[in-house]
Amino acid sequence: AKAWTLKLSTYDPEGVTSRGYNDEAAFRVIAAMAWGYDWLHAHFTDEERQQVQDALIERLDEIMHHLRVTVDLLNNPLNSHGVRSISSAIIPTCIALYHDHPKAGEYIAYALEYYAVHYPPWGGVDGGWAEGPDYWNTQTAFLGEAFDLLKAYCGVDMFNKTFYENTGDFPLYCMPVHSKRASFCDQSSIGDFPGLKLAYNIKHYAGVNQKPEYVWYYNQLKGRDTEAHTKFYNFGWWDFGYDDLRFNILWDAPEEKAPSNDPLLKVFPITGWAAFHNKMTERDNHIHMVFKCSPFGSISHSHGDQNAFTLHAFGETLAAITGYYGGFGVDMHTKWRRQTFSKNLPLFGGKGQYGENKNTGYEGHQDRFCIEAGGTISDYDTESDVKMVEGDATASYKYFVPEIESYKRKIWFVQGKVFVMQDKATLSEEKDMTWLMHTTFANEVAEKAFTIRGEKAHLDVNFINEASDNITSVKNVEGFGEVDPYEYQDLEIHRHVEVEFKPSKEHNILTLLVPNKNEGEQVEVSHKLVGNTLELTVDGETVSIEL
Repeated sequence: AKAWTLKLSTYDPEGVTSRGYNDEAAFRVIAAMAWGYDWLHAHFTDEERQQVQDALIERLDEIMHHLRVTVDLLNNPLNSHGVRSISSAIIPTCIALYHDHPKAGEYIAYALEYYAVHYPPWGGVDGGWAEGPDYWNTQTAFLGEAFDLLKAYCGVDMFNKTFYENTGDFPLYCMPVHSKRASFCDQSSIGDFPGLKLAYNIKHYAGVNQKPEYVWYYNQLKGRDTEAHTKFYNFGWWDFGYDDLRFNILWDAPEEKAPSNDPLLKVFPITGWAAFHNKMTERDNHIHMVFKCSPFGSISHSHGDQNAFTLHAFGETLAAITGYYGGFGVDMHTKWRRQTFSKNLPLFGGKGQYGENKNTGYEGHQDRFCIEAGGTISDYDTESDVKMVEGDATASYKYFVPEIESYKRKIWFVQGKVFVMQDKATLSEEKDMTWLMHTTFANEVAEKAFTIRGEKAHLDVNFINEASDNITSVKNVEGFGEVDPYEYQDLEIHRHVEVEFKPSKEHNILTLLVPNKNEGEQVEVSHKLVGNTLELTVDGETVSIEL
């Protein structure tokens, strides 16, 4: 360990492991040296100790200059890696250097102020995280380590905000235990079940907040992800043994308690996420829909996907996020994953939301356009028997569809079995509308309906109001648009359905989504429209929905 620490101290702080060249490498080098400097302090000669100290100080000063001057993080908080550098690099290094570097106290005061006053930049008291569950996972991992260091070092409890009381709910409901490809934003883990590091992070909050449902989530993931060390997105990132050690010393977890199996809707209004669930603990019977309409728009690791949804039923995510993760800024990322046409969303005149960034090569791009393309959860009902959420994504389309005056999507969850969806749009000029649904499974299309057929379950999608008379085509499309085929060679090609509606100044599309198992008893559904009221009968029980 001493030899490794000394070797790290010889790396050029302005070279390939500098923050300016590769910040991920820089954070790991400085943190490893900080631990070595602290734990092996008495084992170094004076000369060796000074060598490590000098390297730490130079690297620490570079990171702090970037935060305070280049980024000005306190005034520009939406800098993902800048935020993470505080927990992953600055706090452990300042603790190690506290008595040896005059600026260490100043820097750690900056960190404490940031977390006390400005954090979380991507969420609020509801506990949501606008960058999605994978980036919640990474931010939470390093934040938890840093806060535990502060607790052990000086007795300061930084988990004293309402955000920390609620944020474990975000993965619990929006990165569900039983599903793949069912959540949003950039995901290196796309195509996999929620993994072991997510389990450790939510267990941490089980200790902080004594929430037994988080222990259930942890146990589900821990028991399944037995090969976590083989996955590329874990290499060089996590030490699960250290996670166990740290938790066992500092925290106690309550006994496991499973979450409710009743139909529910969980809403994170500040970040614009929501999730419907039924039979949440039963893998083969779990139905859920995750929905997003975020005021953070497509900034950073978010995409042009306000009012998008995924739908999972009976062990399969039938309406999914598609594509693969090949890295930030590659073709699959910029030409597919970030763009509206890869989501379960409409296009107007073939155009979607603003999803560009500095990597897409879009001329005239400004980050403010991503924020301006945000949406809001404009209404929701978590208490009634029929749960409901509504998103307003009007501003999200404005850049590429300036004629749009309003676009809202409203979703009802009936008896924990079927979904009703209404898309209402008004425009100053006639535009055709393309209604999209993506999947990794096969599609069977009809004149005014289609079915997604998985291996265990299927999803029947029917357009049930007069708008169905305006359908000009229902097409099954394969592929990833203009993405370089080299990026997905030897990988499964995904599919989507395109439902084309005639040009109009007003679109009002009412859709019935009915998931069923492929084998066994089927849900019986009938409907009748009377004015603005939908009378929906599901397995003999009738409800009325005011549209």
